[in-house]
Amino acid sequence: METLAERLGTDEESIAFLTSALARSLTQACGSGQSVAVAGFGTFETKVRRERVARHPATGRRVLLPPKAVLQFRPSAVLKQKVKDLPEEKS
Repeated sequence: METLAERLGTDEESIAFLTSALARSLTQACGSGQSVAVAGFGTFETKVRRERVARHPATGRRVLLPPKAVLQFRPSAVLKQKVKDLPEEKS
């Protein structure tokens, strides 16, 4: 938060308040099934996975998994391009 405060020319307390408010808003919207788009960053969506049959890894028995809601993030084209343009690190 220190870096962000310096970039915006404000104090860390204000940045903490803003990030906390953003997190609460995202949580509330996604928790009620709404889609949230952040320009230049991406979209958060709540999706419902259908009921399905899977195998228990320890026993190999088939089990029925109930439907459940999951949070999905899709990055924007801008974010994808910025990540793609990052220099590769040599190991």
